Amino acid sequence: MSITLELPRIDIGALKTQAYWLNNKTVTQYSEQRHKTHTTNTQLQYIRSFIEHRDNILREIHLDKELIGTVSAYIDTHNRVADVGILIGPDFQGKGHGYSAWSTFCEILFDTLNMRRIEGGCMAANAPMIKLFRKYGMQEEGRRLSHFSFEGSYSDLVLFGRFR
Repeated sequence: MSITLELPRIDIGALKTQAYWLNNKTVTQYSEQRHKTHTTNTQLQYIRSFIEHRDNILREIHLDKELIGTVSAYIDTHNRVADVGILIGPDFQGKGHGYSAWSTFCEILFDTLNMRRIEGGCMAANAPMIKLFRKYGMQEEGRRLSHFSFEGSYSDLVLFGRFR
């Protein structure tokens, strides 16, 4: 079984799959995407936003030939910094695929695009993402206290970074 990162496909099957994931409350429980309703059209608009802003990067994550998630980077070209995010489909979470895709993607950003820094952030309640950040060698750099409304209370936004 091997993880590959591929250009996003604009086909109805992939769009439906991604919209399904984004509407899954378990998948998006720690994401601001939980506040939105997603359709194939909104997903198509999202993909097009990456095509229109060529500095930013979106890749599909495939396990063998099956779509299992997406990984993206918003690139600050002047400062050579990439803000990276990831989404893994519900059937593929907790199996190490997210870390494999994350580390592969970030190494491409460092080595091929000459990024000097990778950044990311998540809700403090998102233990799996914090574990991924730390496993990749990212350091906690700060918090925005009580940033997110979450389950009747508030949760911090935790910011992580790693230099080349």
